[in-house]
Order: sequence, then structure tokens, then C-alpha cells
Amino acid sequence: VHTGTLFAGEITHHKDFPFQIAFNPLLQTVFSPVLFDPDVGDTALGDFGPGEVIGGFKKLDRTQASLEASQIFRGRMWADLVLVSANLSWAGVHDIPSGSAPPLTSDDEDSWGYKVQLAARYSGLFGGINFRPYVVFSHDIDGTTPAPISTFLEDRKSLTLGLSVSYINRITADLRFTNFSGGGRANQLRDRDYLRFQVSYYL
Repeated sequence: VHTGTLFAGEITHHKDFPFQIAFNPLLQTVFSPVLFDPDVGDTALGDFGPGEVIGGFKKLDRTQASLEASQIFRGRMWADLVLVSANLSWAGVHDIPSGSAPPLTSDDEDSWGYKVQLAARYSGLFGGINFRPYVVFSHDIDGTTPAPISTFLEDRKSLTLGLSVSYINRITADLRFTNFSGGGRANQLRDRDYLRFQVSYYL
């Protein structure tokens, strides 16, 4: 658009995508006593006899859509330029079975969230040294995408604070801290905050 804002969007659709059956019903089916009593074979995944193959997935159609907007500002915050971007994404799983059907890891047909990023560039503050501080925040607003995609986990959040420093475009050092929160016990990264430092040299 005339303001210099860049918009980008994407929609993808996949037919017969294999979604994982929930672990507990699958495990109960695998360990059902069919080898000892042929009359006991009615499980959450159906009836199985000795030597039969138990499928751990169900094929369903899925659709994903995302919309991103980016804007560059010049001469703001005493920086050469400031980049602001926001991304809104949605994932949909069609016709998830209910009732006595084999359960997936989530029964949410719709899930969505957003990510925002703010970065600034300060060139030549000290000779040929350039600074680029940045902040990235993501939040899964509503719904949990069934495994194995796991695109969204309701109320999961992550925050990254970073600073990248480069010298005459030959040496770059990047320091970042990432915090994970929300999503309850299902968020396996909730206690995996980390600090990362990386140095690169270009010949």
C-alpha cells in the first residue's frame, strides 16, 4: 500500500493428513489381552485379534491460513530504521470424529494465534559497529492443534529479547534470551527458558 506496509498471506489445504491417535487409548489397545482371551478385543480403536495391525493415526483434511503485515519506519527511536511486523495464523482440522470414535490428541477443529516482532537498526554508533536490538512475542490464543502438527497450544506464549552486534559486516555477535510460559502441563517447553550467545566471522 502507499504507506509502505507490506502484506503477505498464505492458505494451504491438505487432504488425508495423518493425525495421531491419543496416546492413552492407543497404549491400552496395544496392551489389550487379546492373546489370552479372544473374546476381549473391544477397545477404543475397535476390535483386534492376535497378530493384527493397530493403526495409530486417522486421516483427516486440514487447512492453514496466515496473514502478515510489516512496516518499516525511518528516523524513529533514534534508529536508522525500525521494523514492526505482525502475523496472524489459523489452523483447521475438518470433521474431527466425536463420541465413541478414536480420540485425537485434541478435539479442537479450530486453533489460532499471533506473533509480533519489533527490531531496530543503529548503524555506526562506534566506528563500524552496528547494533540491532529485537523483541519477538508469540501467543496461541484459542484451540490446540492435534498432533503431530502442534501448531498451536491454547494459551502458550513465548518471548524473545535479543541484541545483535556486527562490525564492518565481518564479525557478528548475537545474544538472546527466550522465555516460555502458559499452556499448562501440555507445554513441554514451559520450564525450558534459555540464554543463547553466538559469534560468527565471515571471510
